[in-house]
Amino acid sequence: MQNHCPVCSEQKISNSFLYKSRSELLKSKSINICSSCSLGFMQPMPSEQEWNNYNAEYFLNAHGGINRSKNMSFFKFAIAKLRFQYISHYQAKNKLKFKRVFEVGPGEGQLIKVWKSYQSNIEYWVDESDTSVHKELLDLGAIILQRNKKQKTYSFDLVILSHVLEHTIDPVTFLKKAT
Repeated sequence: MQNHCPVCSEQKISNSFLYKSRSELLKSKSINICSSCSLGFMQPMPSEQEWNNYNAEYFLNAHGGINRSKNMSFFKFAIAKLRFQYISHYQAKNKLKFKRVFEVGPGEGQLIKVWKSYQSNIEYWVDESDTSVHKELLDLGAIILQRNKKQKTYSFDLVILSHVLEHTIDPVTFLKKAT
């Protein structure tokens, strides 16, 4: 059992509570919050294979499917618009041009929808572990990075990782591979 934060190695952990989940895999797990960097992480961690299987159908396993209610759609759109505005502000302030964007964990593609409404010619790549949303992402014009195929090296002007680290077994290794 891990007794330190997987990101900063801090041993002082606070706010441990039982994970509330639909999934049998997660029912005996707890969520711990690092006192130093505030990362929430699970203990004990499942095996890499168990975690990959869980994330391959994340929306079903975590939420019982995708909530497509009008209120939830509005909420997700509002969050995506805030994210886009933040990125746009940063881009303008630093005089940057983004032509190729790579988003890890785009979910149903709310940010892509917002982004393409302002900049339709953006080349928008994604890596989404839950294959149930791949068709939706493709319909939005996303290019899906195929995980299981040998990939050549790509370069992007912007990489977006929002609410992703908590879905990885080893966040530090994940970030090293991403760079």
